[in-house]
Amino acid sequence: TDPPWALTANSKQMAELAHRLQADLHTVYWMPTWGFSNGGSVTWEGIEILPGDDALGNEIIKHHVNAYAAHLVITRGWGKNFPEFGGSDFASWAWHPDIVGRQILRKSNRIVAVSEEEAKDLEHESGVLPVLIPRGIPKIFMESTLDVVPSNTFRHNHGIADDAFLMSAIGTVDPHWKRMLDAFKIFRDRHENAVLYLQTDMQRPLDLLEYGTKIGIAPDSVSTPHGYQLHRGYFDETIAAMYQESDVHLVPGMAIQPILEAMACGTPVITTERPQAREVMLMDGLGAMVPPVTMHEGQPLLDIEAWVDSMESAYEFDETEMARHGACCQMAVTDHDWDRV
Repeated sequence: TDPPWALTANSKQMAELAHRLQADLHTVYWMPTWGFSNGGSVTWEGIEILPGDDALGNEIIKHHVNAYAAHLVITRGWGKNFPEFGGSDFASWAWHPDIVGRQILRKSNRIVAVSEEEAKDLEHESGVLPVLIPRGIPKIFMESTLDVVPSNTFRHNHGIADDAFLMSAIGTVDPHWKRMLDAFKIFRDRHENAVLYLQTDMQRPLDLLEYGTKIGIAPDSVSTPHGYQLHRGYFDETIAAMYQESDVHLVPGMAIQPILEAMACGTPVITTERPQAREVMLMDGLGAMVPPVTMHEGQPLLDIEAWVDSMESAYEFDETEMARHGACCQMAVTDHDWDRV
């Protein structure tokens, strides 16, 4: 899967699993599919990390499997990128967050899906019924409670006023983040206390700050992470504080993990409607799922006006309504606590 220091949804899921396997006295090796080359090994949180390829870009994971006589290989990631491992008498569990071809799936003893919708798709593709193991949420997110008044440390560290109506977004940017900014611009013109925090790399692949300036978003209404700290990595405690101190969390792309984490922190979510989001936000009126205008480059294209309407609805919540809504959010994701998963 991804290297553990990447802090992607895939790597975070595997890190939680790896630590639990170690606690059960299994020997665990981590073989990243990118981000660690040229030989050697490192230890990360007690897990030995082996390089996923050599200096020439040749895939060598299959050689690790053979050299260490692995009994079980668990893959999590884009299955179509995985070669045939070979060379060892082992079982393979394929934990794919994507629809992959039958040629890949038939090499696995177990196919793992993370949602009912994904299970249906994989069953249709492979002809076998996958094992359903839902996405898990680390304990730090589940421990955030509405009974504890946030210290606003996150806001202070990022220059966000205590009385600002804070909306946040996290993840890898795609073209739909620009439409999220379009919606925020309309909303911000109506509410001067609105602030948007963007937990992402501003320069890749889109320069969101430049786009925000182009459409006339006030510079003081957008907050960003500290560049050095972003690449060094934010701890889950900081990300949990971001969710908890946000009035609304925005998910413009296809990500599911931020929806779960935000809801676990009691924070309402606005996202684009799709089957996996609908599966998570299963209570009527829980957060907002806005139907897309159309599909673009394989992803739903945001309905800007409808997103603005959902932002307005959240803005009108009083303290009691927000507390009730947050409690319902937390109830909806109880089964995603990693200890239950």
